[in-house]
Amino acid sequence: GSIPNRILAGMDPIAEEVDWIMWFRFALPISFCTFLAAWAVLHLRYVRGTRGLTMSKEVLEAEYKELLDGIGPFTRDEVMVGFLQFVQIVLLILNPFLDSVVVTKYGVSLISDFVLAAIPSVLLFVIPSSVRHGQSVLT
Repeated sequence: GSIPNRILAGMDPIAEEVDWIMWFRFALPISFCTFLAAWAVLHLRYVRGTRGLTMSKEVLEAEYKELLDGIGPFTRDEVMVGFLQFVQIVLLILNPFLDSVVVTKYGVSLISDFVLAAIPSVLLFVIPSSVRHGQSVLT
């Protein structure tokens, strides 16, 4: 399961093992409802009252240029953070298959959710920044 599940594992309501699939089944309906609520709020706030209004390619290109002028293109640091977050998610999903990769002589797995979550996090403190020279991506 996830890291909060490991912390709560000793409590009575979560006495059994909560794996990734169980958590996904629990969280998917909540996530879907939250997505619908966010969509409704955004729709009511920004789309309501604009019937028939479409954006042309020129308008979208002008908006994109204005955005790039304001904040600039993606930096290597931002790409690294996104990539390492993706790696962390993949590692946590593959955890059941990685359990048997590194084991002690007593058969205890040294790969756990804690290790898989910490590896990409620690890398953010090691990888040098392209924006702030002499510092890491995460300082």
